[in-house]
Amino acid sequence: MHIVVWGMFKVGSTTIYNSLKDSCPDSIQVKKSHTEINTLLDQDVDIAIVPFRKNTLKQWMSAYFMDIEKPEYPYSPFNRKLACFSHLSSGLRKEIIKMVDPRILVEDFNLINWRQFEWLNMDLTLNLLKTQFSFTQAPSLSAAVEIIPGTRRRDGKPLQFIFIQTEEISEPNLRGALAQFLPADVINQIHVVNSNIGTENWYGDQYREFLNCMAE
Repeated sequence: MHIVVWGMFKVGSTTIYNSLKDSCPDSIQVKKSHTEINTLLDQDVDIAIVPFRKNTLKQWMSAYFMDIEKPEYPYSPFNRKLACFSHLSSGLRKEIIKMVDPRILVEDFNLINWRQFEWLNMDLTLNLLKTQFSFTQAPSLSAAVEIIPGTRRRDGKPLQFIFIQTEEISEPNLRGALAQFLPADVINQIHVVNSNIGTENWYGDQYREFLNCMAE
């Protein structure tokens, strides 16, 4: 059995990956991939878990901070509001992020057309999937969990897709989604391990202030 947690950035894929990797025996391979379609074209993939957020604003805010100090990312403020500091070292850029007025970061965030990024847009991600797979029914993306059989277009190989809302990632939902595919003893071992939490990163204090400003 080969499971791939596949999809966009900042949708809980690391949480699902770590939860399964820590729970599954060696006979069940678990991988993670961010919108790399070739990962799903591997002959051995049996199940693709595709998490997505209903609240895209939260996804974008989390993505904004994920690599906020790296100008090579198009949504880094060092390409706009903080461009005059982009030549500094990564360490100094991190210090600037910690000290800058969060309202400046809010202004910068609002300058970005977030829907243009495929790795942060579920509509574009779903369109990418449809170029390589046909589905027995169109994913509605309205239920907490949807299990939809798919077929690889190039050779007809079946693949099970599990679409799960980030906001609904829990042990009951994750266990329930996989119950028809994995043995009961494995299902009972699955525990959710929350990972990559923004407020626990080096920019945590600034991120909290940013969220407060966005909520005003």
